[in-house]
Amino acid sequence: MNRLKKATAANRAAAQVQREAGREEAAVRLEARAGELESGRLTDRTDDALAIVRFAFRR
Repeated sequence: MNRLKKATAANRAAAQVQREAGREEAAVRLEARAGELESGRLTDRTDDALAIVRFAFRR
């Protein structure tokens, strides 16, 4: 869950930078992505994917 919180914060910071640069459309996309991450609809499966890759390459 920590990765999702970090990604949310990074997206919000990037959105602020985009707004300051005058790129509102990009900022809206980044804010929407941050909202998706924050909503809990997404699940962090990084550890699961790494376990599968490690298992596959052990053979």
